[in-house]
Amino acid sequence: MAVYLIDYENPVGQEFIRFADTYKFASESFWITVKHYELSRGGEHNKVVLFYSQCSPQSGLAAIKKKCSEHYEYIPNGIRNGLDFQLSTYLGSQVHGNTGMPEDSRFYIVSGDKGFGSVVHFWEKNCNFCGLSFELLSSVDDFRRAFITSELDLLNIRSMLYTPDLNEDLETAGKRQDNVDAKMLDIYLAFFESTDNISLHIRIRQIIRNNAECKEIYRSIRPIFNRRTKLKQVANNEKSSSK
Repeated sequence: MAVYLIDYENPVGQEFIRFADTYKFASESFWITVKHYELSRGGEHNKVVLFYSQCSPQSGLAAIKKKCSEHYEYIPNGIRNGLDFQLSTYLGSQVHGNTGMPEDSRFYIVSGDKGFGSVVHFWEKNCNFCGLSFELLSSVDDFRRAFITSELDLLNIRSMLYTPDLNEDLETAGKRQDNVDAKMLDIYLAFFESTDNISLHIRIRQIIRNNAECKEIYRSIRPIFNRRTKLKQVANNEKSSSK
């Protein structure tokens, strides 16, 4: 599950909404994957939380609020950057409460304000909940990588690599799970570092020695990898044409 906290006062937060409107998430609209939190606990959906104020663009705001899982209007308190503090407080309440979210949830702060990097750094160092991750998204390239990562999460690669065994002790089960976590990290790195299908296949074969598992995982992620390659080409063409 991915949780996006949108600083809608910031131009980057506004650009995120425009990007999400056009992105095809697993061949569907991104907003199809966004449901209210009560429907999101299975991990199959994304959660988008909008933070806005009178300084945010007002055109179309009502429609945007309806798309989002939750929305919060800035509470004026006479303090500069007050919305940023309120967004950070919300993140802390979600992490500390850990209210029913999958343990491998990803938290994204969407803003061009680099100060949020300190919030991300704090939780990376002090979060006691296994599997939670934190990142600041500040560009379209960041949005694209986050969305594609969510698509990979939906494949549930873990279930391809780990089958619970009721007869094994907790220590053995824990070691097997740690081994799977390490392999999943390597697979994600291979996905984003590989330049073509051949190099991706080679990297996965190096990670997954079981031939059947290797084929299943490669066939699952190849369509997303191919679409990522096309998106990168489009982005590079747009950058070239804008120069």
